[in-house]
Order: sequence, then C-alpha cells, then structure tokens
Amino acid sequence: VGCSDHIAILRAYEAWEALRGERLRAAFCAEHFLSMKSLQTLSQTRRELLDHLWEIGFVTPGASARMADARAHACAVNTEGVVSAVEDGVVASLSAASHSANASDVELLRAILVGAMWPKVAKIESPPERGGKGKGKGGGKGGGKGKGRCSGGSDGSRRPEDIKIQVKDDTGVCSAMLHPSCVASQPSSKELKPGFLIYGELVKTSCLFIRDLTVVTPVALMLFGGRLSIDERASLVVIDDGWVRFRVSPEVATLIVRLRRGLEETLARKIQNPQLEFTQESGAALIDGVVKLLASESEKSSSSATTAVAPSPTAIQMVAYASQLGTKMASTAVAGSKFADCPICGQSVAFSLINDHIDRGCPSS
Repeated sequence: VGCSDHIAILRAYEAWEALRGERLRAAFCAEHFLSMKSLQTLSQTRRELLDHLWEIGFVTPGASARMADARAHACAVNTEGVVSAVEDGVVASLSAASHSANASDVELLRAILVGAMWPKVAKIESPPERGGKGKGKGGGKGGGKGKGRCSGGSDGSRRPEDIKIQVKDDTGVCSAMLHPSCVASQPSSKELKPGFLIYGELVKTSCLFIRDLTVVTPVALMLFGGRLSIDERASLVVIDDGWVRFRVSPEVATLIVRLRRGLEETLARKIQNPQLEFTQESGAALIDGVVKLLASESEKSSSSATTAVAPSPTAIQMVAYASQLGTKMASTAVAGSKFADCPICGQSVAFSLINDHIDRGCPSS
C-alpha cells in the first residue's frame, strides 16, 4: 500500500466486500482485527454516495444502489442487493472502476487525498543517526519540552520514534511522531524517505502523534494543494503561506501553474455539467497528462533517496505533457532567466508577473 493508511483501509474494505455471505465476512474481520460494524457503515455510506452521484448525473443511468437492490430482489436474491446483483449478472459492476477509467490509479488517489485533506500536510525530515540523541518530542529539534532519545533498535533498525516529522497548526510548527497504528510504523513497512505526507488527525497523549497518513509527491501537492504563487527571486513555487515550497526552473514553474489552472477549469466545467463527456480538445488530454505526470513522479520518488526537493520532471518532460493540452512552450527560456514565455499566448513576461498574467487572462486565452 506504499506507506498509506488510507489505501490500506481501502484494500481491506475491497477484500471484505468481495466476500459473499456474512459468515465469511465475519471470519475475515476476526482474522484481520477489523470491525464488522465499521465496514458495514462504510458500505452503507458508499451506497448512499453512489445514489447521490447518480441523481445528479455523475454516474451511468441505472447504476444506482437502489436500482440494483430492486433488481436483485426481483430475482429472489436474499443477500446484500448490490453485491448479489453484480455477482449474478443482474446489473453491471457498481464498483468505482465501472464509473471512472482512472478509479484504480493509486497515484491519482494519493493526489486527490491531498485536495481532501489540505492543509493537513507534514514534512518528513532526514532521520537522525542511529544511536544518537536529540532534543524535543520524539527526538525532533524543536516544538517540545524535555529531551527524547532517538536510538535505533537493538538490530540497528530504525524505530517509529526515530522518524522526525514536522507539522504546522495555528500555533506554529512542532514535532510529531508516527502513531503505532500507522502502516509506516510496522516493521514490514518501507522506510519513510524525507518528503511530505498528508494526515487525518493529530493525537496528543504523552507526546504528539500523527495518524491516518499517506505519503505524497511534490507534484501532487502543487496540483491539488493550496493556492500557488511564484517567488521569482528565489525560483520557488510556493503553496499558501510558504511553509510548503519547491525550488524549480522557470519553465517548470510556469507549466505547473498552467496545468493547475487548466485542471481547475476542467473540474469546474464537469461540476457545472455532470453529463459532460470530455474529448481530447475539451479536457481528456489534460487529465491524461496529469495522470501520467503523477505516475512518473511516484516512480522517480521510489528510486530516489528523498522526495523533499523540487519535482523531478525536466522541462522537456513538462513540455511534452503541456503539448497534449495544445499549449506551446518556447525553448528559449532557461533556468535562472528573469523572463519566461507564457505557455498560452507566447508573450515574454517577467517571471515575477507570470501569476498575474495568467490569472487575469492572456490575449490568447
């Protein structure tokens, strides 16, 4: 599940839902220490959401949970209507995959979680040396009173309390530790690399714990997080107040802003008209480009020692994605340049004014 509590929960739910019969489901819950009642509540909530989406036109007509129940009942099916109707071929599958070509895309799901959880984002810092000591809660350098020991396990392995995480709330930046229930805290989990994660809640007991987390890439944060701005002097893409920021070239910064704007406009059109079917000219190419970009970033992050630096796609790769949207990016702009060619109208604009130029509308937009 790639250091994601959210995806772990999803996989557990899918495995439970695939079982037919309450006895098998109860045995599954007992084996994996899951709450049968909680999973049933999730199932009911999911069915209600599906009905609401069907009513406003976001899913295929005839694919509502209520209609599946009715058809299953007409066929004298006694178990849960939706699952039985699907398994017996009464209706087409009501799984998320039947309503979206990208429903099973894990990296897209991580990115969507950024939008859902923002601004609950945390930074994963480089772990301390094994056997060393540090001040603050859990060995962090700041944010806590007293001293915490940051030693590795007896076998030299890293323990959850060795991982340094910073979170920001209304009171400022402070250190936190992984909650023992997190997937990333388990011995079998891959080590967390320096980078970013989104989380569900902070729990304060003897110290501050972070739980319900998912590791995310910089591109996911820039495309689905808070408001973007460009710091021309430092060559940074800044999100909201600047606690989350990335050093990038002018080409990448400009294209990221353009991709973000195009994505927001595409989503707005779909929300205003749920029956809208995207074509290559009206948004499908943009969505496909974003999906490919997220996959590329994840692959590079998995082979890198850190995900905390600037997004890894080169300007050439970004241009390739942008070309799918019908935009053009002049090849004359170079890293460190004070000017960049707008990817929409081609006009040479001072780097510091790119935000206003795009937001106010280019002559060709």
